Amino acid sequence: MKKILLSLVVIVLFTMNMNAQKQFTGIIKSKTDVEGENIDASIKAQFPVTSEMKMLNDKTRTDANYGGIGVTQITDMGNNKHYVIYDFSVAAMGIYYREMSATNEKISFNYQYDRDNKKKILGFECYKVICTITDLETDETQDIIMYISDDFLPDFKSMQFDGLKGFPLSTKVKVNTNDSEYFVVEEVIEITASKKIKPVNFLLPSAAVPFSEMPAEIKAMFGMGEEED
Repeated sequence: MKKILLSLVVIVLFTMNMNAQKQFTGIIKSKTDVEGENIDASIKAQFPVTSEMKMLNDKTRTDANYGGIGVTQITDMGNNKHYVIYDFSVAAMGIYYREMSATNEKISFNYQYDRDNKKKILGFECYKVICTITDLETDETQDIIMYISDDFLPDFKSMQFDGLKGFPLSTKVKVNTNDSEYFVVEEVIEITASKKIKPVNFLLPSAAVPFSEMPAEIKAMFGMGEEED
């Protein structure tokens, strides 16, 4: 489960922390599932996973639960703050947060826009974008397939996807393990405007402590090495 947990955190980070040019206040719900043949049963058993993003102009908060472990991401673009919060309180192991960098100079992005390849998501006509991410230190690449609409927040700019314009309503990422190859697919399933979202929703939990204070045995249990600090 630990590898899947970290993989999904990366996916949410890459797809859903945005800087709004056109203001929006509301809730965006997504579902994450796996596609492929001969997927290990222990992996497939962890899906589907639903997540909920609260958005207030340039602030976002995404909450998801992976097998009883809560993962929350809070982004405040106005103050250039981004946090990932790991909530192990259901197992009485505490709540920990990491402050993440908004940019990564060791990664490059290349986009192929295919406006002839379209599909509808929640009534929005979306076009296909293939993003190739290259690790400049190792030259390793990763392709992410996205579908973006001109009709839903078309002026959004991604915090992690440098140069991308638009809000991905769907993403698809290939994952390779020692035992199998499969795709993790995340797609928006509900969009609801709401005036009930308030600034207090984007504060760190009062019980959260820095990631550096997480006990080594918990890091080892979930594949979070010291290099994650």
